[in-house]
Amino acid sequence: MKSLLILFTLLGLGACRTLEILMEDAVVEAPAPEPCEKMNLSDTTRCPVCGIQDWGRVGNTCYKLFNSRVSYASAELSCRRRISGGRLASIHSSGENQVLVGLFPCGVPSAWVGGLYLQQGKSFIWTDGSDINYQNWAPGEPNNINGKEFCMEMYKSGKWNDLFCYTQRVFICEYRLNRSEVQEEEPLETVD
Repeated sequence: MKSLLILFTLLGLGACRTLEILMEDAVVEAPAPEPCEKMNLSDTTRCPVCGIQDWGRVGNTCYKLFNSRVSYASAELSCRRRISGGRLASIHSSGENQVLVGLFPCGVPSAWVGGLYLQQGKSFIWTDGSDINYQNWAPGEPNNINGKEFCMEMYKSGKWNDLFCYTQRVFICEYRLNRSEVQEEEPLETVD
């Protein structure tokens, strides 16, 4: 729990003071592991982790769009509650961006993703602490209307927008697989 409070405090979201208050009352714990059947590690389209097998998988990352409309802070907390290491999605390439576009069901125009505005640095970073090394902002964005748009949403088109953090949106979670959760490829035998 402290890590999330520290994250928002370090990000300089002083204008979003209520975010910190809301999160103080929340308890972030991953659910107890469910008993699982042996996971199929060779299925590269499904997440091979107990409790989130219904998440889609691309490479070493699992994703899921949740249709609950919540504030940004509630979305981040929800991702963390679903699985230890879960968070709102960060996007580091055009390919990842397209994968997330593919998660949008009909009638859903936008969803929270893990971008947060750093007031001190006057730039966005991802909630995992990584830099934004790929960008796909909608024209004229980010524009920080009234100095209050500190959170990032993604449109169904794949373009990004900065938005007031208390706006209610659906959200996209991600979970990055660790080495033990990814099937290692067999080394190729060489013939001399």
